[in-house]
Amino acid sequence: TDRAARQLYRRMLRIALRDPIDLGSLAIDGDDLRRAGIPAGPGLGKILQALLTAVLEDPDRNTTDWLLREAERLNARLSS
Repeated sequence: TDRAARQLYRRMLRIALRDPIDLGSLAIDGDDLRRAGIPAGPGLGKILQALLTAVLEDPDRNTTDWLLREAERLNARLSS
């Protein structure tokens, strides 16, 4: 029905505008990670990709605090 189509459209629009879909959509970036003490290099890129994966699974994780804590945890794991 037209009503169902409109509801679906509105829902998809809300998701598209709210949920992250790429690295640029994360609440932090590589500069934030470097300021947090994570060195530039391939490890930083792996951390950003892991963060994006986590946020795609649960968009509520896309907060600066959660992402920085998770990045520090991932960095410690990569460094050991």
